This record gives sequence, C-alpha cells and structure tokens, in this order.
Amino acid sequence: MIEFKTGEKFPLTKYLNQGELCVSIPVGDFFDALCCIDSPTAKEIQQFKTGRLTVSLFERSNIPFIIFDIGFSFDISLDATKVIQEKPDWMKNEANVVNMFLVDARTGILKASRMIGLPLDFCSAIRSIISEQLLQTDINTEAEISRINNSFTTDAMIKQATIKYTFQ
Repeated sequence: MIEFKTGEKFPLTKYLNQGELCVSIPVGDFFDALCCIDSPTAKEIQQFKTGRLTVSLFERSNIPFIIFDIGFSFDISLDATKVIQEKPDWMKNEANVVNMFLVDARTGILKASRMIGLPLDFCSAIRSIISEQLLQTDINTEAEISRINNSFTTDAMIKQATIKYTFQ
C-alpha cells in the first residue's frame, strides 16, 4: 500500500521531474488526478483542499477529458490503452472515487490532496467514452490527446463540456 503524506515527496516518482503537468493515474477501481505546478501559492493550496470544485467532462475523438476547476483549472485525459494495460479490470468496476493530488513541480512535495466521489452518471459517461475508444484501432491516442490539447484551452473545454458537477 502506497502512503501519500502532505509535506513529503510524492511517492509515485515516475510523475516527478517532468515540470508542470496534469495527468490521470489509473488505479484499480477508477483513476486519480495529479496536478503538478511550480510553487503553488498558499491560496492555491487552500482552494485545492477545500474550495468550491466544479468537475466537467469534455469529449473529442472518443477521448474523455476531465476538467477540475477550483479557482484555477486543470484538465486530464484518459488513454484507454494505458488504463487497460495498467489495470485490466478497470472497465468492470463501478467505482466513483477520485483522489486529487497537488504537487509542487519543482520539489516533488505533495502540497494538498482531496478525495471526491463523482456522480454515477458522470462515471458511466466516462466509461462509455472509454469503451468507444477501445474499439478504435487506427488512432494514435497519445498523439490525438496532444492535438486536442493544442486545439482547445481548458476554458474552451469547460464551455463545451457535456456534463458538469459542482462540489460545495
């Protein structure tokens, strides 16, 4: 069992020393969200832990992008081939818990974490998109994710999202 302790080095070291990045981390039941930013401010840390949070779902080319807006926003995508490769039973689960981690990109120190439970219809929509993505054999998903990220800002994704849910 991996322990995540605020104020200590983020234990999943393969995500560290890559500069600023936001990625999904496939876990046995669902996914976690990692946001690495340079020197997060005290305000950003507090917003991350307890601020009003809106989670949105944006989809392009059968790729789900989940956007987290907490006063600042970040998005992650799910590449079905990586998810299934790392966690083969992922699609069989009905889990809805997402652990969110805020890490200082310069130091690798975990600054804040938060656990949320997404509504089941939100989770079902994500799994449906992933199912469609798995049927595509002629697409380089990683390249397509990069193309979409270069074509849409996070704000544009929020505006075009198909599902939104706000946590107070």
